Amino acid sequence: MKYLLFTLFMILVRCGLAQEQSKFEGYLDNSLLNYSNRNYTKAIVYYDSIISIRPKLHLAYLSRGKSYIFINKIEKGIADLEHAVKYKLLRRV
Repeated sequence: MKYLLFTLFMILVRCGLAQEQSKFEGYLDNSLLNYSNRNYTKAIVYYDSIISIRPKLHLAYLSRGKSYIFINKIEKGIADLEHAVKYKLLRRV
């Protein structure tokens, strides 16, 4: 009985992870598409979603920071670029 419950639990966890990965990939595709089309405001929305799933992904902060700068939200852009550097450096430790 314990084995069955554990197996069911693991299946549910894996399904949840697969759904999260699928969402992440969708957000990533949309962020890149909007960024490359210079729709920076829309790209920022998708970068927000990416960061909510993977809060230490330095590339998301880097791209969101550049997007903020392109729409003249310089302070927010600088803050994101600082986060990008911080999380990039943490990966090296």
